[in-house]
Amino acid sequence: MNISRDDFNKSITHNFLRKVDKKLYFDKINDKNAFRDAVFATLENNTYFPKTPSLLLSCNKGKGVLRFVPILSKEDNIVYSFCISIIDEYLTSHKVEGTYGGWQMSCAMRRKEKEFDEIVAIENPSPCSNTFNKNAYIEQFGEFNSRIKDMSQFADENKLAVVSLDIANYYNRIRLDLLEDNVRGVVPIEKKEVVNCLMFFLRNWDRSINSFLPQSVGIPQEYFGDCSRILANFYLQSYDAAMKEHIESMGGKYFRFADDQVLFVPKAIKEEAVAYASTQLMLLGLDINVSKVLVFENIASYFEYKGVAMLDELVTGIKMREQSVENIEKLIKGFISTDREKILKNGSHILKTIVHLGLERIDVDIKDIIFDILVNEYLDLDYDERMTKELKTALSESQWQKFTKEYSDSIRREVQSVRRFNALKNKILMDEKDFNWLNIDTILEVQSQYINTCQG
Repeated sequence: MNISRDDFNKSITHNFLRKVDKKLYFDKINDKNAFRDAVFATLENNTYFPKTPSLLLSCNKGKGVLRFVPILSKEDNIVYSFCISIIDEYLTSHKVEGTYGGWQMSCAMRRKEKEFDEIVAIENPSPCSNTFNKNAYIEQFGEFNSRIKDMSQFADENKLAVVSLDIANYYNRIRLDLLEDNVRGVVPIEKKEVVNCLMFFLRNWDRSINSFLPQSVGIPQEYFGDCSRILANFYLQSYDAAMKEHIESMGGKYFRFADDQVLFVPKAIKEEAVAYASTQLMLLGLDINVSKVLVFENIASYFEYKGVAMLDELVTGIKMREQSVENIEKLIKGFISTDREKILKNGSHILKTIVHLGLERIDVDIKDIIFDILVNEYLDLDYDERMTKELKTALSESQWQKFTKEYSDSIRREVQSVRRFNALKNKILMDEKDFNWLNIDTILEVQSQYINTCQG
């Protein structure tokens, strides 16, 4: 493979390697230069071949349905990241207006590698812990929700219904032949070897399932990284263009963030709009997730489902920790009094926002109610390092002990889950005494399994 060592080193920086190490691996890269040179040599000498994933984690989607998340080997993670960083400017250059979630990875790794300021948007997003570019996530998710909110008057005046839908098993259904044709159609010919390498990886990364048969469908659902998300957004660009033209011809509007779509359409043709979406997705080998198609007769009922009214208690343009206690308590009281089963994801996004706002600042009686809700309703959340630190700061010693016991008990009932892996990583990243509820034998067991898999 004819690649420049300078280009490779600019993409795979020491900062990048530290982030990958911190998020994904128990055994660290000690000599980053030597490791990077070794991976470069396999590409330069055409000896690179994808390994089986280091671990295959499960994520319970509900009712026993599992989604599997691979932890790619260090080498594969680097090769995948390098290929996308070289071509992502072409993959993101034809974004359709109203679509979000396809920010460039090169920005993430170089120009925007800094801590973000948490600016409160219409539906203030929790920082996305599985991306390099937290800034872009905050920006795009905030802009997406602001655009939706700006539709209020337009939707009311034109008596539009709101249709929410997403794609079934999206990453697993992406056809690699169509993806390759589309990628080669936008990437300059001088970068064809990078595309060759990318497609070689995508067809061979999952030998734990496919053995030595090349894969024809599906891209990895990364635990941490931006590569698959960029490809997934690129794959939908022809669909986006068709949907935007069709929906606007009917007097409506089309929006998408990742695979979540929001259609504003005249009430009389809401089913026809969904049928058109089904037809366009069929051309890409995809289907709508029938169980997640939601129809709202007006934008007010859609906002109620999203929990927008509660989040409107916060002041836009102000960092979370600078929000007034009065506004925080108004948000919390609305959250407490609402039937959370009728809110998107049972209101988990609102609970996360409440935690990030600073529970230690609010009245102790209100905080106690939130704590009870947290322990009784939200132990199935994947509490990352940041949320855990914030909870430890806000809770009393007895509350913290109860939370860690209840949460660890729920994790111990899971086998190789994303939550368990994340908790183990947290224990290693943070002070041991803060996580003494996780038995060190459990950590050693998972470390051993991970390292043995790598060596095998």
